[in-house]
Amino acid sequence: MKLVILTQYFPPEIGAPQARLFELARGLKNKGHEVTILTAFPNYPGGRILPGYKLRAYMEEEMEGLKVIRTWIYPSHSRSFVKRLANYFSFVLSASIFGLFKLGRQEVLLCETPPLFLGLAAYILSRLKGARMYLYVSDLWPASAVDLGMLKNKTLIKMSERLELFLYRKSSKVIVVTNGIKNIIEALPRMQAKVFTVTNGVDLKFFTRGDKLNARQALGLPADKFIVMYSGNHGIAQNLSTVLNCAKKTGEHPGILYVFAGDGVEKPFLAARKEKEGLTNVVFLKSFQKNEMPLVLSAADAAVIPLKDIKLFEKALPSKMFEMMAMGVPVILGVKGEAAEVITAAGCGININPEDENSMEKAILELYNSKELCARFGKNGREYAQNHFSREKIINLFEGLL
Repeated sequence: MKLVILTQYFPPEIGAPQARLFELARGLKNKGHEVTILTAFPNYPGGRILPGYKLRAYMEEEMEGLKVIRTWIYPSHSRSFVKRLANYFSFVLSASIFGLFKLGRQEVLLCETPPLFLGLAAYILSRLKGARMYLYVSDLWPASAVDLGMLKNKTLIKMSERLELFLYRKSSKVIVVTNGIKNIIEALPRMQAKVFTVTNGVDLKFFTRGDKLNARQALGLPADKFIVMYSGNHGIAQNLSTVLNCAKKTGEHPGILYVFAGDGVEKPFLAARKEKEGLTNVVFLKSFQKNEMPLVLSAADAAVIPLKDIKLFEKALPSKMFEMMAMGVPVILGVKGEAAEVITAAGCGININPEDENSMEKAILELYNSKELCARFGKNGREYAQNHFSREKIINLFEGLL
């Protein structure tokens, strides 16, 4: 195939879409397909252009044999919805213009959403380049924005819902990351037998646990603490204030340390709260590059993965869950629904109620007091990831669908 992947998010940015799409692109290339990435200048999640890049209209680079075309974007990850829209639509416009002139004829155009608006560029370019359009839906939008309180204007909601349905119908196939999302889209008019689930996966060779003490020394973390780690985007959806509430409740246990690794729009507010309340059992680390993540995760005794308590997240499968399972780190999951079913089936952690610091505290103390339980959960998680979520299996499924 001659394939172009259109995405706003791509390495060296850190995150679920970035890792998933890079591994997919590299895997398809290794199978003999011609893969081009059309993406933005890296600025996620901090809203600042990453070191090593200078914002301009257009550039090309090569990443492990992949041709990567980057186009201009208004860099922002603000709470302001207007600035978010400017961020999205600036890339829609630049990707459409430069994609028209810089891409040759293509057979397949795969577009990652959200942001949903990027589907407009995908539709235009697929028609002009003679390619079949596939949508790769990792989250339902605008539904998630409405549930999180980020989108309230009824006119914008209605327009976004119409665009969503239009893009679904114009796609050759819609590929989603969970069965819950599949069921919702499949119930829409004229969408039956057009929606396919390919869950996220994990590179088991890459995400292999290293020596815990060496990892902690490299990160400047104490060797003798029980480290509860959150790694990833510090955003509104993650509701990390629950973790800080739990840290405050467990302050009487000096052996427990909470470590936050990553960046995001909520991080300054979380860090300010830590200082204001004197939470000495909380440490904030920087955002790390992908090649550093096995080292970072090796420092953890347990991982906490929280989301806000909204109905839509019952259909989510947080990607960091698979990484923690592969690393053999016990998971404390604050998500109902499909993700909780995976943790139960794998026997690799403890499910708690979302936004509930009391059940989070109970789970942390249970793991803190039982090395045997931690070891069993870690072993089970690694084995389950090997059997069900290996990146190689995921790429083979994707290739078949495309």
